[in-house]
Amino acid sequence: VAILPPVSVAFRRQTGRHLLIVNREEEEGVGLLNSVWVSLLCQHRPTTAHFYMFDLATADAAWASYADDVRSFFDHQIEMINRRTLPEIMKSLATTVKRRLESRAAEPPVYFLSQGLHRARDLRPSEDSHYSSASESGTTPPELFASLLKDGPEAGVHVLAWCDTVTNARRAVDRSLGEFGMRVAAAMSADDSSVFLDCSDAARLDKPYRLLFYDEEKPGVIQKFRPYS
Repeated sequence: VAILPPVSVAFRRQTGRHLLIVNREEEEGVGLLNSVWVSLLCQHRPTTAHFYMFDLATADAAWASYADDVRSFFDHQIEMINRRTLPEIMKSLATTVKRRLESRAAEPPVYFLSQGLHRARDLRPSEDSHYSSASESGTTPPELFASLLKDGPEAGVHVLAWCDTVTNARRAVDRSLGEFGMRVAAAMSADDSSVFLDCSDAARLDKPYRLLFYDEEKPGVIQKFRPYS
């Protein structure tokens, strides 16, 4: 038993500073992602950060309005993304990352949130994608997303996502799973836990509302915590 500060994540401008939450319980996964989002909104003035929310939560669930509710309470630059607007947003973010890496100028952070990464088939690097191998810009949304995961943090562009299982997370980001240097895990199988956390600790979670946090900057350290309601 230990009394410690609340578990927190730090979105620094360095490789791998993305956050991935894996939880089969959608209400918990969506709730935690929105908790992180609200925390970021409270820490940034309206003009000092830009937020993109790709909301794929279950449409008729009790928590379906969480993202819209959060948006309504803040005056920040928040853009709600849908499948139709996603291609242009990805192109814009890719251009932003490239420009920032070339200029090395310190600009306000950008946060891309995916609420239901396993449902974002438009970003999936497979034949399931709705896009052909060649688009107008010469790159597809899945390719742009992979580039964003690789180069985004150094340019102040971070991805925060909730996914239901490790298998679907690997399917969604292919070889880019390692770019998520900060990970939150709910109860899962020992094999999935070993892949996701490099240990089997998540297989031993036997109580509700218990999660584990892993940060690649602290190898071997797994923090157990209870999320805010």
